Amino acid sequence: MSQFNANVKNQRDQFNATNALVVAQANAQWRQSVATTEFAAEHEANLENAKTANTLTQNALDQIYQRERDLMSFAWKSSESSMDRTLSVLLADKDLESVRMSLDAADEAGKGAIAYDMFKSMFDW
Repeated sequence: MSQFNANVKNQRDQFNATNALVVAQANAQWRQSVATTEFAAEHEANLENAKTANTLTQNALDQIYQRERDLMSFAWKSSESSMDRTLSVLLADKDLESVRMSLDAADEAGKGAIAYDMFKSMFDW
């Protein structure tokens, strides 16, 4: 009987040990599942926060870039307009000089023609 009782006690201890291991494994798996679910939820929240933060940052950055592009475009166009005006003044000055030279040449030719006509009329008589 004592051997039977010892055998039953041994089987009970083995059952309890095996059952305790199964319970410990189930608890570990449950804790892991809870931690994974919490991590997934935290990760999703962080992802949404990062998206929101980057969208705001991207919008602000886009606005800064647009403002800088506008300023640079204005400066470049102003500079180009100024250079165009300067070039127009220089070309107009050159055109005026060309017209003056043409008038001077025509005036000299006219004076020469008058002198020639006068000289011709003096000796043709």
